[in-house]
Amino acid sequence: SKIGPSTRALIDAVIKSYAYPVQAFRSCFGILRYAEKYSPEALEKCCRDAINFGKCNYSYVSNTVSTYQKLNQMRRMYFLRIRKL
Repeated sequence: SKIGPSTRALIDAVIKSYAYPVQAFRSCFGILRYAEKYSPEALEKCCRDAINFGKCNYSYVSNTVSTYQKLNQMRRMYFLRIRKL
Protein backbone atom coordinates (compact mmCIF):
# COMPACT_ATOMS: atom_id res chain seq x y z
CA SER A 1 0.00 0.00 0.00
CA LYS A 2 1.09 3.57 -0.54
CA ILE A 3 1.91 5.78 2.38
CA GLY A 4 1.35 9.48 2.70
CA PRO A 5 3.78 12.29 3.47
CA SER A 6 3.04 12.32 7.20
CA THR A 7 3.67 8.61 7.50
CA ARG A 8 6.94 9.02 5.62
CA ALA A 9 7.97 11.92 7.88
CA LEU A 10 7.16 9.90 11.00
CA ILE A 11 9.19 6.92 9.75
CA ASP A 12 12.13 9.26 9.04
CA ALA A 13 11.84 10.74 12.55
CA VAL A 14 11.76 7.28 14.15
CA ILE A 15 14.87 6.23 12.23
CA LYS A 16 16.70 9.42 13.25
CA SER A 17 15.78 8.90 16.92
CA TYR A 18 17.94 5.77 17.17
CA ALA A 19 21.73 5.77 17.42
CA TYR A 20 21.88 3.12 14.70
CA PRO A 21 19.17 3.10 12.01
CA VAL A 22 19.01 -0.70 12.02
CA GLN A 23 17.57 -0.52 15.55
CA ALA A 24 14.54 1.38 14.24
CA PHE A 25 13.51 -1.13 11.57
CA ARG A 26 11.18 -3.18 13.78
CA SER A 27 9.36 -0.06 14.96
CA CYS A 28 9.05 1.21 11.39
CA PHE A 29 7.73 -2.10 10.06
CA GLY A 30 5.25 -2.20 12.93
CA ILE A 31 4.01 1.28 12.09
CA LEU A 32 3.66 0.43 8.41
CA ARG A 33 1.71 -2.75 9.22
CA TYR A 34 -1.05 -0.60 10.70
CA ALA A 35 -1.88 0.60 7.18
CA GLU A 36 -2.87 -2.99 6.38
CA LYS A 37 -4.57 -3.69 9.71
CA TYR A 38 -6.64 -0.51 9.78
CA SER A 39 -6.36 1.74 6.72
CA PRO A 40 -3.75 3.97 5.07
CA GLU A 41 -5.99 6.99 5.75
CA ALA A 42 -6.21 6.27 9.48
CA LEU A 43 -2.45 5.73 9.69
CA GLU A 44 -1.77 8.96 7.80
CA LYS A 45 -3.96 11.02 10.15
CA CYS A 46 -2.44 9.34 13.18
CA CYS A 47 1.10 10.02 11.93
CA ARG A 48 0.23 13.65 11.16
CA ASP A 49 -0.94 14.17 14.73
CA ALA A 50 2.04 12.26 16.16
CA ILE A 51 4.36 14.69 14.38
CA ASN A 52 2.34 17.72 15.50
CA PHE A 53 2.37 16.53 19.13
CA GLY A 54 6.06 15.57 19.04
CA LYS A 55 5.27 11.91 19.70
CA CYS A 56 7.23 10.32 16.88
CA ASN A 57 7.39 6.77 18.16
CA TYR A 58 5.80 3.36 17.72
CA SER A 59 4.01 3.49 21.08
CA TYR A 60 1.97 6.57 20.21
CA VAL A 61 0.89 5.13 16.86
CA SER A 62 0.11 1.75 18.38
CA ASN A 63 -2.06 3.28 21.10
CA THR A 64 -3.99 5.70 18.88
CA VAL A 65 -4.35 4.41 15.31
CA SER A 66 -7.45 2.37 16.16
CA THR A 67 -9.16 5.56 17.32
CA TYR A 68 -8.56 7.16 13.93
CA GLN A 69 -10.00 4.10 12.20
CA LYS A 70 -13.14 4.31 14.35
CA LEU A 71 -13.50 8.00 13.54
CA ASN A 72 -13.23 7.25 9.82
CA GLN A 73 -15.94 4.60 10.11
CA MET A 74 -18.22 6.96 12.05
CA ARG A 75 -17.75 9.68 9.41
CA ARG A 76 -18.61 7.26 6.60
CA MET A 77 -21.76 6.11 8.40
CA TYR A 78 -22.77 9.72 9.05
CA PHE A 79 -22.35 10.71 5.39
CA LEU A 80 -24.23 7.65 4.21
CA ARG A 81 -27.14 8.57 6.45
CA ILE A 82 -27.14 12.14 5.18
CA ARG A 83 -27.24 10.92 1.58
CA LYS A 84 -30.29 8.80 2.32
CA LEU A 85 -32.20 11.80 3.65
